[in-house]
Amino acid sequence: MVHDLLGPPSSLLCLSSTISDLSAGTEFAAYKDPQWRFLLGGGDVSCFVITSDREEDGADAYRSRFDGCVLKVNLSDDLVGFGMVLVRPSKRRQGYGRALMKQAMGEGTNGRLVLAVCSSLGYPLYRTLGFEEAGSVSLLTCLASDLLHKTHQRRNGGHLTVVDGKECTEEQLLLLASQDARATGFRREGRIRLLLRGYAEGSRSAVAFLSTRVPGGAECISTAVARQD
Repeated sequence: MVHDLLGPPSSLLCLSSTISDLSAGTEFAAYKDPQWRFLLGGGDVSCFVITSDREEDGADAYRSRFDGCVLKVNLSDDLVGFGMVLVRPSKRRQGYGRALMKQAMGEGTNGRLVLAVCSSLGYPLYRTLGFEEAGSVSLLTCLASDLLHKTHQRRNGGHLTVVDGKECTEEQLLLLASQDARATGFRREGRIRLLLRGYAEGSRSAVAFLSTRVPGGAECISTAVARQD
């Protein structure tokens, strides 16, 4: 049976270890608690789970019955994203992933549906559900500690300033959120705030602001974020 788990971010954070167990044998198996907390704690995610028929009592027993999950993110009024379609290894290739996706896709969903990442394991399923390949994603990143070493440098006619995410001022945070919204079309201030302020003990981020002068004397500010768990 597929259930939609509703509630505040704290109600999903307690599922991090359970979802981590479901990721065994996938590219997400290397994720640690900080990564799961970041994914689940932003307040913009709902989780659909499929449960076994085992009869056990208590909240811990209920969570242990989860045999699969999918995360759903409302990216905008007409765009919904899906990710982390995970099924317990012993239950794979038995239709659990399909049941999860069909329920999540039909639950109050309007507009375009997108998959953030399509793994080779789930590719055949997504194609039969009507998803089409839109392109590939390349990820370029660096450690927050490496970025912080470059603070206050002159770079290509501009001035580069790097600050620790936790020391980012409210003005800088809103600037970053504004530029992110302009580039992506999504309002992700809450997610950015979680990333900068820390979502788990020991998590760290850094933000780079590159200020340059453009024709007419206006100042153009570019930003970049690095994360380190």
